[in-house]
Amino acid sequence: MPDDVLEARSRVAPRTGLTQMMLDWSVFMTIEHTDLVHVQILHLITALERGESPELGDISRFDDISSVSKEVVTRFYEHAKEVEDLPNRLALTAPAKVHHPIFGSLTSRGFYALLAMHLWIHVPQIEDQIKLHFTRPQPGHKT
Repeated sequence: MPDDVLEARSRVAPRTGLTQMMLDWSVFMTIEHTDLVHVQILHLITALERGESPELGDISRFDDISSVSKEVVTRFYEHAKEVEDLPNRLALTAPAKVHHPIFGSLTSRGFYALLAMHLWIHVPQIEDQIKLHFTRPQPGHKT
């Protein structure tokens, strides 16, 4: 996929889970957001499994994404490997919970499930962003 497609901001249709700010992101910005959230969840899961009581904090901090470059894809894949390997490293059975402002109190297993739910929101967003690039009239071309 050409970088210009992935860097271009596209106004996608609203869908459950997307804030107004997210509707105007580029593919790279969406991947950056997803990666930041997943890294935080990985930290929360690890802390919960160690018996700690971490705080999630204000989740809106993950919505303030500035323009990013293709390096975000490499970071995302590195962290995705950590997510994939997590059940091999941790039991995901700790009883401790962290409060999430939307989903309530979650254990490490609940946060692990949230990783997948988060992708269910943003993968279709990325698909829409790419489709918009190829379906909208390009400058200098007649439709």
